[in-house]
Amino acid sequence: MIRHSIIYAENDFDDYFLLKTAFEYVREDIDLIHVDDGWELLERLQKISLPSLYPSLIILDINMSGVGGKETLNLLKATKRNSHIPVAMYTSYNNETERMFYQKTGIEMISKPSAFDELVEKAKYFGEQCDLAINENID
Repeated sequence: MIRHSIIYAENDFDDYFLLKTAFEYVREDIDLIHVDDGWELLERLQKISLPSLYPSLIILDINMSGVGGKETLNLLKATKRNSHIPVAMYTSYNNETERMFYQKTGIEMISKPSAFDELVEKAKYFGEQCDLAINENID
């Protein structure tokens, strides 16, 4: 079984904890790694020495304090070393203009659910995205 790692950049620890709990319901093969902001994410990625250690997915909270999700996404995609990592933008807000902006860049903006059963569905979806990323690299 292939293990996946997902880095979740989120400054609200409760949101991280809830998503981690949802993952525990649906996938045993995913390690959800928490970072508080974009800088911590970029520093963590800089320390990775082998391609096999890169995360399968990065989830960015759009409204983080410090370096926000959009700025972090721009920094990720501007770096050849990190630009291949799939990213999902995750938010509590449903702004259609912002959603269209991300769609144009090929990045999905996903709304944080308010009910736990919906969060479990999001965890399943994120796990499927990890599986797709692995399959694309194999083909």
